[in-house]
Amino acid sequence: MNQVNVYEDTGADVVKRPKYYFFDVGVLNGLLGNFTASSDRIGILFEHLVINQLYNSARAHDKPIKISYFRTRSGYEVDLIIELNKKIYAVEVKSGVVTQSEANKVLRLKEYTAKIDQFFIVTIDNKHRNIDGVEICSLNEFLKKIEL
Repeated sequence: MNQVNVYEDTGADVVKRPKYYFFDVGVLNGLLGNFTASSDRIGILFEHLVINQLYNSARAHDKPIKISYFRTRSGYEVDLIIELNKKIYAVEVKSGVVTQSEANKVLRLKEYTAKIDQFFIVTIDNKHRNIDGVEICSLNEFLKKIEL
């Protein structure tokens, strides 16, 4: 997964390097020798699930999709930048409780670009809500909202 060019005209000091995800977290678990979804690993496992579901749903619907991430050298990061159906979505993936500060973190991307059409936090929690324009929803609800 590479970084998207939503920041090119901002002059931001952005880290440009690929992020790698396994197609099957069982491979990752096997390499780590750990098949327990412990609290320290549930976040990365959920992020893998979201990414794999996005790719597979897009393929199933014959829709081209580009998934990237955004990270500055100072450490600001947004998990996913998704280009789909001529729209760009900024997505943070959270396995824990979503607070106002997480919504603010996603919205901070506006400081770097105006190209984002919609902001989301995808969570294990099934309580759909909106915090200051950031939609917080489950993976299934998110897929419906982006028409996958």
